[in-house]
Amino acid sequence: MARREGSLMKPAAYDEPAEVPVQQLPQHVKRALDHMRSNVAEKITLSGLACSCGTPQRTLLKGFKAFVGLSPLAYLRRLRLNQARSALLQAGCEVIISEIATSCGFTHLGRFATEYRRAFGESPSATRRRVRGRDADHASQPAPIVWRERPVLLLIPGPRRSRRNGKRER
Repeated sequence: MARREGSLMKPAAYDEPAEVPVQQLPQHVKRALDHMRSNVAEKITLSGLACSCGTPQRTLLKGFKAFVGLSPLAYLRRLRLNQARSALLQAGCEVIISEIATSCGFTHLGRFATEYRRAFGESPSATRRRVRGRDADHASQPAPIVWRERPVLLLIPGPRRSRRNGKRER
């Protein structure tokens, strides 16, 4: 994701914007961040968020883009994905993945899995398997790198055909 030049922070792909000093954020952005962090599992809309912050939607949207670098709902999605990942990375966690997703505010499990894979490069179940496998081996090895090879298409020239009558040339 491209950041504008005037942005105060440049976090990694799915980090929370904790690098911005709180005193530099406008008051309505601070209130929105607090509201999202305290109500992660709830259904949050832009209009509801703007109402809870006491600011117009457009002002909230512009403030978020300028100071956080994302729209409020994109930030909320990252927040939820990070919370789900941290729950999945707990070694002794026996909660099923669908309950983790629901507790983090995801109502559509297929979209959760798709967004999770896009964000972290592996499915939620692969994260769970990797953590359980690491726990069983008592080793703290990093996640294996999976190379996604593309199939090779080999074009072999066949017999030439004449353009005039469609018969093969010799």
